[in-house]
Formats: sequence, C-alpha cells, structure tokens
Amino acid sequence: MVFVTLVALVIRGWQLSQRTFYWDDLVIPARFRVGSFFDFFSPYDGHIMPGSIAIQVVADQLAPLEFFVPATIVLLLCTLTYCLYGCALTRLLPAHPQVRLLAFSALVFSPFLMVAAGWWSAALNALGWQVGFAAMLLCLSFVPAAPKGASHTAPTASSSQKDCANQERPHSRELAWGILAAFITFGALLMTEKAISIVPAAIVGAWLARRLSWRFFCAPTLVTLAWALFIERCTNITSTSEASTVMESIPKAVSHAVLPAILGGPWQWDRWIPSQAFAAPAPWLWIPSFMIVLLAIGLWVWRSPARFISLIPIVGYFLVIMLVLTNTRTGAGTTDLLARNLHYYVDWWALAVIVVALATARFPAVRHSPLPRVAPIVVLILALSSAVTTISWVSAWRDDPTARYLATLKESVAQDPSPLLSQPVPLEILTPLLSPYNTVEGILGRPAATWVTEPKVVDNNGAIVPAAVLHSAMTEQGDAPQCGTRIASGKRAILHIDNPLPFGEWTWEMNAVASNKGMTVTLTTPNGLETEQQSRQRASTVPVPTELATHFVRVDGGGGFLQVEVTGGHVGDSVCIGAGGIGPLLANEN
Repeated sequence: MVFVTLVALVIRGWQLSQRTFYWDDLVIPARFRVGSFFDFFSPYDGHIMPGSIAIQVVADQLAPLEFFVPATIVLLLCTLTYCLYGCALTRLLPAHPQVRLLAFSALVFSPFLMVAAGWWSAALNALGWQVGFAAMLLCLSFVPAAPKGASHTAPTASSSQKDCANQERPHSRELAWGILAAFITFGALLMTEKAISIVPAAIVGAWLARRLSWRFFCAPTLVTLAWALFIERCTNITSTSEASTVMESIPKAVSHAVLPAILGGPWQWDRWIPSQAFAAPAPWLWIPSFMIVLLAIGLWVWRSPARFISLIPIVGYFLVIMLVLTNTRTGAGTTDLLARNLHYYVDWWALAVIVVALATARFPAVRHSPLPRVAPIVVLILALSSAVTTISWVSAWRDDPTARYLATLKESVAQDPSPLLSQPVPLEILTPLLSPYNTVEGILGRPAATWVTEPKVVDNNGAIVPAAVLHSAMTEQGDAPQCGTRIASGKRAILHIDNPLPFGEWTWEMNAVASNKGMTVTLTTPNGLETEQQSRQRASTVPVPTELATHFVRVDGGGGFLQVEVTGGHVGDSVCIGAGGIGPLLANEN
C-alpha cells in the first residue's frame, strides 16, 4: 500500500499544482477576516464549519492570494487521510490482503475526493470528514472483535472471577478509545457539519467487523447529538426544490456521475464559467459504466447472498445525500448539473468502500472467487482511470481566468499601492450574487477608498489602469457667482442631478473649494424607502482643500439629487461646489 499511496500523492500533487482559488476560497476570507472568533460558528451557505473557516482565514493572513499554502495543507491532509485509512484497514482486515488493497486503492484514487481536493474550501470540508472517519475506524480497530461462534459451558466460581478480571481491562480500553473517538468526532464536526454522519457510518462498520460496543460509541454519539442540536438551532435551511426536480436530478447524477466515478471516471467534463466542472461523459462511456457496475454488484452478491444486507446503508446514505442536495442546492432557477458535481458524494463513497470491504470479509464467498488473481490488475486499471479523469478535470478548467487575474492583481498592487474605489471583480471570477464580497477590496483584504484624486480601476486582467467617469448625469452648477453652490459650515444643501440615476454604485466628479482648512463634506442619497440613519450608513465624507480641486467620490444609491452637508471651519466659512459629472468609473482607453 505504500507504493499505491505514493502514486496517489503524486497525482494529487500535480492536480493541486494546476489549481488556484475558486469561489468560496475568495468569499470566505473576505467575509470572516473581520470579526470575532465566534463569527466562525455562524452559518455560511447553509454550512456550519468554524474549523474550515478559521484555517482559510489564517492561511489568507499568512500568505494572501498565495495558493501554495492551501495546496500544501490539502496535500498534507491527503497524506494523513491515506495513512489513517491504511492503518485502519490493516487492523480491521488482517486476513484479507487483497480486499484491503482494493479498498485502499478505491479510497485514495477516488474521483470523488479528487474533485473536492481541487477546491480549497471543499477540500477542507471533505478531508475533515475523511480524516475523522478514518481515525474513527482506526480507534474502532482496537475494540476486540466478537468471536464468530463459541460454545458456552457452565461457569464455575473460579472461572467467573477470572472472566471478570479479564473483561475489566478490555471494557476500560473500549471506554478510553471511545473518548478519543469523541475528540476526533468533535474535530471533524468543527470542519464540516456533515461529520454528524461519521458515528452512524462507523456503527455500520463496527457491526460488519463484529466490533460493536456501546462503551466505545457512547461518547462519540453524545458529541454528535449535541452538535446536531447546535446546528438545528443555528441554521435555517429551507427546501427550494420541487419533487420534479428531485426526480430529474437523481437519474442523471447516478448514470453520468456516480456510477462512472466508481470505475475511476467520468473521464469527460464540462464547465460553464463561472460554475464548477461537472461530469459529462459521452453515452459510449456512461452506458458501459452503468452495466459494468451493476454486473459487479450482482456478482459480488451472488458469491455470498448474505452481503445484500450491507447494500442497505449504502443506498440509504446515498438517498439522504440526494434528498439534502436537491432540497438545498437546486430549484426553479437551477438545473440538474449541481448533482453531477462529484465532491457532494465523497463521504458516501468512503462509507460504501468500507462497508463493501468489511462485508466481503464477514460474509465470505460461498462460490469460487478469482479475487487474488485480479486484485492487482483492478488496482492498476483504477489508478490509470483515475489519472485520466484527473487530467481531463484539470483541462476543463483551462479557460478559468482566476489564476492570471490574481497574479496580475498582486503584482499591480505591489507596484502601485495607491487607494482604489470599490469595484467588483469580473463576472468570470465572482458574480454579483456574492455582493458585497465580490469586490477587489474584499479579495485584497484592504478597505476601499471613498474618494481619490487620481481615479484608477482594476481591469479584467487584474492590472491597475487610469480611469475616468462616464458622464451618465451632471450635478447642477448653482447660481452663486464664481462659486456654483455655496454651502455654509454646519448646513446642508441639495444638489439636483439632471438625469436621475437608478440605485447602484456611482462615482461623482466633485469640483469643490473651501474657504478655510479642515472642512469636509458628507454626501448621501436619501430616499423615501430608508431612514436617515440607513442613508448615512452609505455616506461618503470628503475633505475639501482651500484650492479648487477635483475629487472622485464614491456615491452609493440613486435618485435625482445629492444631499451635501458641510462640517468644520468657523462661523462664516463655506464650501463652493461646481457642476460635476456622475456615472460609472471605467478604464480610460484614451
């Protein structure tokens, strides 16, 4: 298994070397880098994952926009996962080396895990579950297995005393391993709320391995129940799907994604920017895969019909995942493509592999099995198939502009650290649905300026370039001679806009001069739908010099006028404001 581990890590390392940040990888630091530790426990996109959030925020603080750090952490977690699974399988299946090899290979070459590992946020969730489950199985392996059958004789007084002495130590050890498993469970729950399934999955494995012990599972179960109650109190996940959507998503998810992935597929991917890559195998790939997997399951059960019962938890867990997925990730505005993203099934696949391996050992084949001869061949085919799938998955991301954009942005900011007004990143990287975290300042982790004297923007390539205001409207000139609109210190005035603007983010060319030093103006766009306090939360405050100058000011809101309030100076001081263009700030192509 050492060689298999090395091959799997080489493939994973190459995959990570081709990746960069994606979607939540940029949004989570932008949202949680400011605030307290307790904010990490708040729901994010329906998830409770304080540990994962904390790791991402710390990584962002240590090396902003450097994917080397996430890639290293993911590779280390993969290594830990593989080692834990290897140790657990060795102890749970000591007399079945071929089954152990096949199960281990199916876990480490899993396309389900591959997809999750290529996405920093998803990798922390998935690997948090994997490490927790593998460590739980390793702890479980130290629970003595019940004998397959034993003859019972009438106990004597001396034999009863000896049995009590012999049983006291194993029972205390089971409790000790159970307490350790409880800490492991808690750690996994911090990484992802899906870890509430670890204990039920381990119970199924314990039953198949004849290691079911209430002493072992007592503490982990209590931890899981407490966390489940916490999640129920903290989240409010409502159904967004209709029954038709559920029925439509399951067949394609099974045929195009899940079944081909069991064989190391799906080998072909598609991607609609800015979405994830989803399984899109041609019919000549998924139809044979469908038949091969069903045939393999049929032969496996045929060799020992008692194995059929072990399929119940596998199918049951898959249906639970599909139910949750279709209720929380699909709806009238989505398609069945989300269900064809393999990272949703990574924990299900781990459960399925462990259950099949333990069931194979518990229910030996009553008919001849060629497993010792074909196991190495199956492992080789699985490794090659997984490698092809990994290469094609990486190729599906070749048009993703994120890596180039972030690299150029970091270089541009290092060369030109001047302040920038708030602006969104390109749609190909983050969509407006993620507002207010889809901004350049959110990605960079520095506050945006509310005004600048030299307007610049970040273009679609990530470069900082000169900018100018596209005049969608003009503010009035005012009627004060050689002044425009004169506003005394401590007073407010209304500047009318000749072309009312829709609600949005605009930039105003404020041409102003103050009669004294230390004077400022505060701009708001009040409307009848907000209170004055709400309008002031969007206000911009700008210092006004004693010489006429142009400031480019961010104005949030819309309507047909600006409210200007002047502060500072002394009695009798005032600010003169001339006409100025207002509109979007765009790259100056001249």
